[in-house]
Amino acid sequence: MERSYLTTMSLLILHQIDAAYWKEWEMFYVSGGIQVFLVFNLVILLVGSPEFNLPASLLIIFLCLLSSLFQIKQTINDRTKRSDQF
Repeated sequence: MERSYLTTMSLLILHQIDAAYWKEWEMFYVSGGIQVFLVFNLVILLVGSPEFNLPASLLIIFLCLLSSLFQIKQTINDRTKRSDQF
């Protein structure tokens, strides 16, 4: 489980580095700059932009999704095991 947390966290950090490089808050004209942008990160991801069609950007986002789904599955399995013990 710790490995999946580390993987997800690492991929999210990579995504944020990519987002900062492209200055997403400027690309999407988010008033309030980076602070407001951080709140709307998911919405911007759904809207998309040509810069995020780069293979490396798409791969990072896809790996974040896979890692997060694996982490959800592990959490559900762990909770099921704990409830079976009681």
